Amino acid sequence: MTEPRKNQDVRLWLKGYRSNMRNLDNHIKVYERYRAKVDRYEAAFSRATSATQKWGTGIKGNQRNFSDKTADAVLEMIEASATASRGDYDGLFDWLVEDLSALASSGREVLAAINNLSHADHKDALFRRYIVGDAWEKIALDMGVSVESVYKWHGAALEEIKRKGVYKHGEQ
Repeated sequence: MTEPRKNQDVRLWLKGYRSNMRNLDNHIKVYERYRAKVDRYEAAFSRATSATQKWGTGIKGNQRNFSDKTADAVLEMIEASATASRGDYDGLFDWLVEDLSALASSGREVLAAINNLSHADHKDALFRRYIVGDAWEKIALDMGVSVESVYKWHGAALEEIKRKGVYKHGEQ
């Protein structure tokens, strides 16, 4: 049985930042898609309600005043109600908002842990590795140091994060 790598739990927690941010982006897209459907439904319902109110007042003698806008509004309402009713969206956003909040909080915790490191080089190395996703060699080249120096800074930064206890053990 192999021994787990030193500070593997902190590494995994930091690595979770990028996947959490991808999930956050996906959740935002889902929210926007649902919100657009609800908005479309409500707009069509409003136009159709307005149109039906005008039908009663648009009659003069034997004339009926039906415009294309009225028909379009009614058809949009029928289409929107066929694909989604108001009740379908009750509580739909609850889980989505909770997930958005949890993902955003997790991202803020990782960034706060990096920002609270005592050495600027350590902060930069962790930020570039876990937030930006740069390779060790690129980090070393950009910072003008050897890869071994970046490894040392990385290890020291992980130790500091672990010592401060700011990461959530076992979570990503």
